[in-house]
Amino acid sequence: MVGRAVREYPLHPGDTNQVSFGRGTYASRSAVVGTGALRGAADTIYRERARIFAGFLMEASPKDITFEEGKFKVRRHRQVGDDD
Repeated sequence: MVGRAVREYPLHPGDTNQVSFGRGTYASRSAVVGTGALRGAADTIYRERARIFAGFLMEASPKDITFEEGKFKVRRHRQVGDDD
């Protein structure tokens, strides 16, 4: 999802050609479910973009950046001579 335009994700509200029967939106329930999904997607996008930026600042590859305890850290790679 990172780097893709919003218009690349089709939205078909109330399209009876795709869903022939429904029970309505249940208003509040739709807001709760939809907002939760939106929050999850935004968190993922934020985390991935922040990982790229953190990698730049820490002079590390973004794939070596982890997010632990509310902080971005560089993953420690095992080296020859490291004890188990």
